[in-house]
Amino acid sequence: MFKPTDRQVELLSLISNPMLEHILAVGGSRSGKTTDFVEAELIRALKYDESRHIVLRQRYKHARLSIWMDTLPKLLQHIDSRLYKTYKGDLVVVFKNKSELWVDGLDDDKRVEKIFGREYATMFFNEISQMSYDAITDAQTRNAMNINGCINKFYYDENPPDEFHYSYTLWIKKLDPTSGMPLSNPLAYGYLYMNPEDNAENLSKQYLNILRNLPTAKRLRFYEGKFAQLENIVFTNWDVVDNDAFPTKPPYVILYGGDFGFTIDPSVCVRVAYHNHQLYIDELVYDFGLTNQMLAKEMKVVGVPMSALI
Repeated sequence: MFKPTDRQVELLSLISNPMLEHILAVGGSRSGKTTDFVEAELIRALKYDESRHIVLRQRYKHARLSIWMDTLPKLLQHIDSRLYKTYKGDLVVVFKNKSELWVDGLDDDKRVEKIFGREYATMFFNEISQMSYDAITDAQTRNAMNINGCINKFYYDENPPDEFHYSYTLWIKKLDPTSGMPLSNPLAYGYLYMNPEDNAENLSKQYLNILRNLPTAKRLRFYEGKFAQLENIVFTNWDVVDNDAFPTKPPYVILYGGDFGFTIDPSVCVRVAYHNHQLYIDELVYDFGLTNQMLAKEMKVVGVPMSALI
């Protein structure tokens, strides 16, 4: 459909690997990540009759502008127009073989309800640095379409955030972001770094120079495509220790801290100890969709004293 760069060929090789279920393209801006994944969905839609596929972004407006009005038209121009019809009201391409490719966002409850009302054979999460892990795992439950010969797939891309992001935990560390335990199926997760220099033949020298001269943190993310630490992070010198390392004998100070969230941000409760000039933080509660009453109940279950709830 288009002439891929060498790096895009590598990503297409990952996409075609039947062992890989979750494929992440991570790297700098305008490196061809999104184009590859949308093309893969178009190919799968044409190959598998009556299959359904979707591209998701956090915000519907961004999905419409970047995918529906930019990436998708550029790829559709390489397909015989008699094979499909586009419906801009719903942001869906319907193919002659009754397959569908949807473009949508996760920022509206009614829209999410419609998304969850359908099943898919492929789901592409575009710019997952803007999506919560909870939202993604909820959406993943709809990738259940049973199409003969078609292996269901999940695609993801992002400009890399920091090393504390769940994408780094999943694909680089091969750990479950919720439990911290090793993945039960690590071989199903594949990733590839893709950066603007890999796509230089399709970009202007001016644009590449802009990326090269960005401030350090932005250059690392949008040009070099590297996971980085947060610019203003409070603690940088820290380690993960076993639970039995948490102080239980005097002299030490125990405090509890929390933060209220619901959908985009989680509700959190931590136990904090200060002992021998060391600060210990133990995560007790971390969950989405908790009302204040539900959070208080969770705190009681993990042993937070009533005095801390006042």
